[in-house]
Amino acid sequence: MSEKINNEHSLLHHLSHIVPNMLQLKHQGHLPEFVLHELCGNRCFKLEKAAYFVDNPDFDCLKGVAGYFRDEEYPDNDSIWEKPEEFSTHMSKALFNQQIKSFNRGSVRKDKVDDAVLVKEMAHQFSFKNYNFYSWDMKNDNHGIFLFELPQDPSLVDGYLKNGATILSFCPLF
Repeated sequence: MSEKINNEHSLLHHLSHIVPNMLQLKHQGHLPEFVLHELCGNRCFKLEKAAYFVDNPDFDCLKGVAGYFRDEEYPDNDSIWEKPEEFSTHMSKALFNQQIKSFNRGSVRKDKVDDAVLVKEMAHQFSFKNYNFYSWDMKNDNHGIFLFELPQDPSLVDGYLKNGATILSFCPLF
């Protein structure tokens, strides 16, 4: 089997375990941080930086939900699901995650602002350099936005990252 096929197999295997892990922590208030950490880590998409936002036009709110920065990642990636309290404590102290979670403004969907215009502003605000984003409609008229720094090997994100990012839609928002 070629290296690319092995990498894809490993990635898909890891992605398939995220949802069962989510179900174990279904009442965890910071579940998006767990999922984002998994998506960005070395066993998945190997991203340096990523942020997840949700826009709700009904409540006129665009809110940062979770942020990941490799320099602040949890040191024992294999145990985040087994030690959720320790992971949550670590993430509450992670500066980039705090910055993303404190982001709050009026809905851009309500004002019919193009996602690309908004993302350009957010990328600048949060020091993303070589970035891309995905956005998608969610239940309850919410709209998800996943902003990320492009990895050194973009083949990792081709075809799978957008679908992986939509897993965040199943996390409760608090």
